[in-house]
Amino acid sequence: MELDNGSKLYWFKEESKNVGLALLIPFGSIYEDKSKRGITHLLEHLLFKSNRKYSAKEMNRIIELSGGEWNASTYWDSFVIQAEFLSSNYKRVLDVFESVVTNDKFLNEEFEREKEVVLTEIKEQMNDPLSKLYSLVRRSVYGDSDLGAPIGGYPETVEDLTLHEVEEHKRKIFKSRNAIMVLVGGVSSEIIERAKNLLTSIEEGNVEKKKPSWGDGEDIVVEMDTGDICYLAYGWKLPVLDMFRSVMLEYLMVVGSTSLLYDRIREELGLAYSFGSSSDMTHETGYISFGVEGYHCDKRELVKEILLETLWRIKENKIDRELIKGKKNMIEFGKEKYRHFYAERAEDTARRAYLGKPIESIEFAERLVEKNWDNVGEVVSDGYFVEILPLK
Repeated sequence: MELDNGSKLYWFKEESKNVGLALLIPFGSIYEDKSKRGITHLLEHLLFKSNRKYSAKEMNRIIELSGGEWNASTYWDSFVIQAEFLSSNYKRVLDVFESVVTNDKFLNEEFEREKEVVLTEIKEQMNDPLSKLYSLVRRSVYGDSDLGAPIGGYPETVEDLTLHEVEEHKRKIFKSRNAIMVLVGGVSSEIIERAKNLLTSIEEGNVEKKKPSWGDGEDIVVEMDTGDICYLAYGWKLPVLDMFRSVMLEYLMVVGSTSLLYDRIREELGLAYSFGSSSDMTHETGYISFGVEGYHCDKRELVKEILLETLWRIKENKIDRELIKGKKNMIEFGKEKYRHFYAERAEDTARRAYLGKPIESIEFAERLVEKNWDNVGEVVSDGYFVEILPLK
């Protein structure tokens, strides 16, 4: 339902003692000024620090000792605060959330400490080949641009951020219109009413956002101290913003030991240990990538060749029907395991709702199983390689 202030509330009731909650604010890293890259991610960290009503320690005690946990994530188009808690203790948990939403002041000493934490996180990711690999995929697809920049920003831009700038950023982006809240699980009418009050506490208005820039893609090769191991990813802009076929493609390519890359590169040839993927979408564009997460460098060209051959097999619909049937079984199995991850379901649903498809996660999985997978290859397109090679 849409409230008078333009925010939206979705709820999905199930028999459970637990409730998952996600609050999405429609502002992510791609809308930041270049000189303030990383400010949204830094704000995400500060939301868990002391505010005008509660100290950081008090908030954590309330959430955890009420039988709950909470977290937050910054994405390129939005960020989400999520929690899971015992439904009987909703008043205390949602009161903490409201203190976070309405707060306009942080403590300077906590700001300085948390900025150091964020800088450490960024530097760790820069020195981790897997984190660097998937971060560089966006740059390979979108160039040196808003869409191609790392979500967490750069050390030099985060270092220069001031407390005043972060507080102003919060005031700027915590607006009601297009804010989304999702509740999943043991949702009562009382919880719904309290959630409405929370959304009403958000300042009314629109979030001002620039049109994010993107440039031409290109292959990227970087050197790191990786011993004698190489890393590879291949990514491209999605020709169709189809979240269903993107997930289908991931299941075929990298999910499980029956996935095409695992079967060929690891089982048949013994060249690599693990495989992965990354993808995301906005209202205007999206990307997907697949990675070979460490392999023998003398097989560099062979690994690239196999990755492309596998994708084009799917594009030409040369896929074993039994494999597709089995992947649907895997989704059914995973759906039942995922059913009790209420906070994650709420967050995933909120992000789909922001893209105009408010499909709850269990229903999304059910639709995946029902769909015809014959045209999954339509999302495969020409793209760009990212390679991380050992230092010479």
